[in-house]
Amino acid sequence: MNAKWYIGAFLGLILSAPATWADEFVEIKGFHVGMKSWEFKAHQTDFCYVEGCLLAKKIPFTVGGVKGRFFGVTYNDSAEVTMAEFSFESLQFEHLRTALIEKYPKTKCLDSEVMSRLGRRVPQVVCGFENPKDGIYLVRVAGNINRSLMFVMSAEKRQELKEHIAAANKDL
Repeated sequence: MNAKWYIGAFLGLILSAPATWADEFVEIKGFHVGMKSWEFKAHQTDFCYVEGCLLAKKIPFTVGGVKGRFFGVTYNDSAEVTMAEFSFESLQFEHLRTALIEKYPKTKCLDSEVMSRLGRRVPQVVCGFENPKDGIYLVRVAGNINRSLMFVMSAEKRQELKEHIAAANKDL
């Protein structure tokens, strides 16, 4: 995960947007925080992430009609998912945002800009919905201008990230 592209906007979303607390269960296609590693891996095999899904007789992994790929997962000491990430083509970002807001209407989005490696200013959007247990987030530009990222994150991981950023901001 190339955090430098979206970490600032993500932190801004967490700190400035009012919390939208609810007891809803947050998930992406059944992937959610708290899953045991074996559950996650088993569910991961239900989907096809590359071309040729018909031959594999698996369901293509899509959100809002946009084909996605598994990007990464982190676990805690109890082998439970703390964060699961999926990447998508950024040209299809609006379809992803629409799908996220339809499923979680209290989602908040922040618009900003990022600078590409070539010095080009690129519009950035970071959306998020949080509850006391977890949250779901969508980042328009993640790692490069062609990739969007959607992920779920536990409240503990979210707090850990806030503390890490606060400590980094105090360091010279």
